[in-house]
Amino acid sequence: IRRRSDAFNSKEELKALEKWKNWKVKVEEDQIKEPRPSIVAPKATWMSDGTHWPGTWSVPCTHHSKGDHASVIQVLLDPPGDE
Repeated sequence: IRRRSDAFNSKEELKALEKWKNWKVKVEEDQIKEPRPSIVAPKATWMSDGTHWPGTWSVPCTHHSKGDHASVIQVLLDPPGDE
């Protein structure tokens, strides 16, 4: 998970850098005053299907830190009944 997340996070950082470069060229050519996009892409934990959870275990955010996954594991181990 960590290697995949690092790869996806790097890809997102490159997208953010490209977006910033395009903004810089656009402002220089057109002299338009637009807010500068952020160069830093927020880190996330990426799943194998390409979905992500904001934050990482090394850089936690609200409701996503190392100790917040007990309920997810419990749900997976105890499937719902007929109720």
